[in-house]
Amino acid sequence: MIFDGGSLVGLRPNAIVARGIARTFQSIRLFQNMTVLENVLVGEHCRLAASVPGAVLRPPAVIAEEGRARVRARELLAFVGLGARPRR
Repeated sequence: MIFDGGSLVGLRPNAIVARGIARTFQSIRLFQNMTVLENVLVGEHCRLAASVPGAVLRPPAVIAEEGRARVRARELLAFVGLGARPRR
């Protein structure tokens, strides 16, 4: 299987996800107590590099990475027509 010019054959699942391919089950469950933006951010976790200590201590690099994830999540929401409602 080829995606974006590169072979996916034999790659581990985490390597495939890192290339931008993921799947969900047909009956996805959203976190109902979270906003649309927060639900999209959950999906961005696989692209973040912060370690557990980094996520707890939140040094400037982690804060910047989280900011980039928020920008990306807002872009994705705008792409599907939900950009004006990220807090619902």
